[in-house]
Amino acid sequence: MAHPDPSIISAFVDGEVPAPWSAGVSAHLDSCPACAARAARLREARAFLAASPEPDVELAREAVWARLAARSSEARKGGLWKLKLEIPLPLALAAALAVAVLGTLAASAFRENGQLRMAAFAAQEIQPALAEGTGFDSIIRYLEAQDASLSITIQLPPSAGQGLPAGKPVMMKSGSEEVYP
Repeated sequence: MAHPDPSIISAFVDGEVPAPWSAGVSAHLDSCPACAARAARLREARAFLAASPEPDVELAREAVWARLAARSSEARKGGLWKLKLEIPLPLALAAALAVAVLGTLAASAFRENGQLRMAAFAAQEIQPALAEGTGFDSIIRYLEAQDASLSITIQLPPSAGQGLPAGKPVMMKSGSEEVYP
């Protein structure tokens, strides 16, 4: 005869097998020493667990909190530099790769940004004045050729307006030392 599944023997010991099948399991246990030994071990375990006192949950909780407090105070004594941090190798490699990629992207963006700033600065450079004359027509042509946001200062020589012969007006880009006749 085939041996019953171990879960059926366990259910039989616990009294969970219904009447028509429990008689068959009982007859098998009477005729099979291996299955009877298994049932005897299960009965002993059941009796041991039933005889054991119920655990004191409050005592266990206090023990766990005491261990956690001890670990916490040990961690504080060692400081942050002595704290052990375990990171799985794949996660550490992924983080290192992400830092490397983001660092490379940031460096290239910074370099390109610097190149764009230099190009914009070069585009705003003042164009030299035409040397064809110093009259107001040349000044107006010069101003029309410049960027609209460019600030130009026209400075007359100190002797102008005092009855002395006037010199040539000087144009300079605002905020710089560049002078154009």
